[in-house]
Amino acid sequence: MAREKTVENKLKSRIEEIGGACEKHITTFRGDPDRLCSFPNGYVCLAETKWLEDVKPEDHQLRRHGFWRKRGMDVWVIGCAEHIEQLIDFAGIQTARLSVGGG
Repeated sequence: MAREKTVENKLKSRIEEIGGACEKHITTFRGDPDRLCSFPNGYVCLAETKWLEDVKPEDHQLRRHGFWRKRGMDVWVIGCAEHIEQLIDFAGIQTARLSVGGG
């Protein structure tokens, strides 16, 4: 059985390998996803990491996932290397997005 931190570190490393960023999502809201992931093509999502492939988020986490999804943010539940690759594959087929704001 892997530790959640192990899965989180693999997710971060793998996304960074392809030129993306995977930052710790620090919040005051209990249940918010663990990581903010961004990819070179502009795709951005949140990731909830779990220590095993089939572990489901708790109810308070699902409520926060719903909060973000209603606002247009994808939330992924990542519990194994296969889930990480599915996220990367999905992100890779998203159309390039334009940056908004800033210079």
